[in-house]
Amino acid sequence: MLWLPDQTEKAGFAVGNYGIETVLDLQPTRRDFRFAFFDYAGQKNEAARVDLQGRAQALQQELATFVFTDASLAHWPPPQKQAEIQRVLAAVPEEKKAAARYERWSHELATQLKQVRSGAGGAIMAEANVARIIGDWERRLPELKLKALLNEI
Repeated sequence: MLWLPDQTEKAGFAVGNYGIETVLDLQPTRRDFRFAFFDYAGQKNEAARVDLQGRAQALQQELATFVFTDASLAHWPPPQKQAEIQRVLAAVPEEKKAAARYERWSHELATQLKQVRSGAGGAIMAEANVARIIGDWERRLPELKLKALLNEI
């Protein structure tokens, strides 16, 4: 097992015949805990120890800095997407419900993306909400673009 030492006050392990009991006293002020577990089944203890010690520093650095947020959500560009939808909606002024829906989604996205990027409690639920909104946004866009195109004809 590998963890970030500054996340714990104390760590203890009890090796038994079948398994290993692991007890970590976590820092009570933290809300982000990162652990990595390794399976060295079939290897001798010494080989496993040498392997993990050889990789531990690099793995701890990766564990500390790894961003778990889905990159497609984290890099979805709200300003460009809002500018695009405004151009489309300007070509279909009769689509009041669609305009209201995109306005609502814009506000929800701003709130949810802020929470995702902060890493605060509930960020994983905020990420799920962002994925849902972006999916709905992108699914509805082609129909509006087609209506806008037809209005130009």
